[in-house]
Amino acid sequence: MQLKEQLINSMFAADGKAVYVPVDHGIGGIKKGLEDPVQVISLLLKAGIDGTLMQLGMAKQTKKLFDALANPPAMIIAMDYRHYWKIPGHNEGVLDSFQSVSVEQAMDVGCTAVKVMIPYGDDEKVTISHVKILTQVVREADHFHIPVMVEPFPSGKCPEEYAKSHDVVANACRIAIELGADVLKIPYTDDKERFAELVRVSRIPVTVLGGSPKDIRTVLSVTKEIMDCGAKAVVFGRNVWGHPDMEKVVSALRSIVHQGWEVDQATAHYQLSGSAVTDQSYTI
Repeated sequence: MQLKEQLINSMFAADGKAVYVPVDHGIGGIKKGLEDPVQVISLLLKAGIDGTLMQLGMAKQTKKLFDALANPPAMIIAMDYRHYWKIPGHNEGVLDSFQSVSVEQAMDVGCTAVKVMIPYGDDEKVTISHVKILTQVVREADHFHIPVMVEPFPSGKCPEEYAKSHDVVANACRIAIELGADVLKIPYTDDKERFAELVRVSRIPVTVLGGSPKDIRTVLSVTKEIMDCGAKAVVFGRNVWGHPDMEKVVSALRSIVHQGWEVDQATAHYQLSGSAVTDQSYTI
């Protein structure tokens, strides 16, 4: 088995599925629920996540926590940077974007894979910049046999009719695959039958992002649908660490993803209610 194939397999649990909780959001500043990301990561490791996404700096800060575990979760390093501010914490829209990490740097902190975004709906120069970043990262990662996760997603500027469109997501996935993606991280399109077909024809692992904060029952219901469609993993950040019962949310997600529980069963068993905090400062 080739190294890349081994690493892709290790991104998921023995059943081929996974619960990821990304904590890479701090690159844009302080986020509600993620004010102390090292503490959040420590709690997530204890809660039994299968993987996480993070920035290089946070990987450096938490490397000892991962190294202390006999079987640490997968670690995916974000490779690109979208610059929003002239004054830190004051978003002014995307001012620039560029590759901020080399594959070798990601390997040095023990990455399982690396991730690049392809936002759509931005100004043309921003989109083109991200595509260029992706092609460069694919070249580097292929040299070292490191998997590349690609995240096509609607930016904050994307018109509503495109942001919610299954056809747009499907086209974005095809473009990402043709550019060298080994794993996809994509929005759920709320069209179960067509999404299942998208997962099938992609022929690489498909993981699904969580997006904006939602009621916990909605989060769990979407999780059930996603997994029924054949997706390999949920990648939920704000809906996990933004919830007051973060560890219980992880357990509920694991019960659905790995044990096939129904939503009512998971909600009742873990006594979950409410939703994650809404962070008005968050922008993608």
